[in-house]
Amino acid sequence: MRSLARSLAQNCHDHHLVYFLDSEPIPPLSGLPNVEAKVLRPFPMMNTLLTRLGGADPWYRYRLRLSRTWNSLDAFICNAHEPVPVGAGPPRVAIVHDLAFMRVDAERYFPHEVIRHLDRWTAESVHSAAKVMAVSMTTAADTMRVYGLPESKIVVLPNAHDSSVFHSNIPSCKIRATLAELNLQGPYFLHVGAAQPRKNIPAIIQAFQRLLSHDQIAHSLVLLGGKGWNSAHETMEPIPEISRIIQSSSMSNQQVAHLMVGADALIMAGFYEGFGLPALEAMACGTPVIAARAGALPEVVGDAGIYFDPNDPSELATIMDSLTKDEPLRRALARRGLARARTFSWDTTARGLLDVIKEIA
Repeated sequence: MRSLARSLAQNCHDHHLVYFLDSEPIPPLSGLPNVEAKVLRPFPMMNTLLTRLGGADPWYRYRLRLSRTWNSLDAFICNAHEPVPVGAGPPRVAIVHDLAFMRVDAERYFPHEVIRHLDRWTAESVHSAAKVMAVSMTTAADTMRVYGLPESKIVVLPNAHDSSVFHSNIPSCKIRATLAELNLQGPYFLHVGAAQPRKNIPAIIQAFQRLLSHDQIAHSLVLLGGKGWNSAHETMEPIPEISRIIQSSSMSNQQVAHLMVGADALIMAGFYEGFGLPALEAMACGTPVIAARAGALPEVVGDAGIYFDPNDPSELATIMDSLTKDEPLRRALARRGLARARTFSWDTTARGLLDVIKEIA
């Protein structure tokens, strides 16, 4: 959302853009003359009562409505999964990122109260919006299926990557410094994503252990990401104490890019992704991607990756092993990934969103 906001600011020269924030942005979102950041502080008291009355965070439900700017807006862009402001208001574009919480097995991955909250506000948001933006065709199809929206109401505008951070021309000294911070030596595989059951991290660990047990690789496995929904759920197995499995949750975006450039491959094993941004970021870094044949990952990765069944760790292990031994394949995947990543652009997505805004305003 922050990247999209920045690109909107850079592409809406003929329009006035207002950001509604609950605190000062760090760093500032824009210094352009036609862009205004309006900080609306949360209510200093009665938040518990207002939450009960409005059924959700009163900042979204009431605070936005109290801004004098609100009634002058020609259109309002919002995250479809957040509470909807009370009353009619300006026509809205609601952005749907994924509907993982509405899968038949969602309670394995999300607490029940989170499912209920997300379902309530996503449903209200997409039905009352003038237009719905989905970040992938997979997410668009899910939105039509789950909430019964007509295809004409949805536009697909994909996510993109921050090309100033995720690229293949990172100096080797910066990569070495990040690797040294993790005490990481030798080749490695990388997973980027929150530790939660739907990310299927146990399958990656099982595949890696299979290779270690046969002394087939000299690699480490780096698991990068903090805790997510239901990270302590019973289906989330404890990560075994193996010296060649390295965990970290405190890396900057720049350091993530360093790790991507240095990795032999990024592995994404999730049962469902509404988009799969780490895969795109890895491709932009020239890093091969091994991806689950699930959700929007094939849509994003295209022919630039190798796919496996997320329920079959042995298939993943075979792919990991073969990739370590096939340098021409790694180079080919890197070339295809770089080309594929260039087809995604926040500017293109922002201009598409501006076209939608002009249509509904």
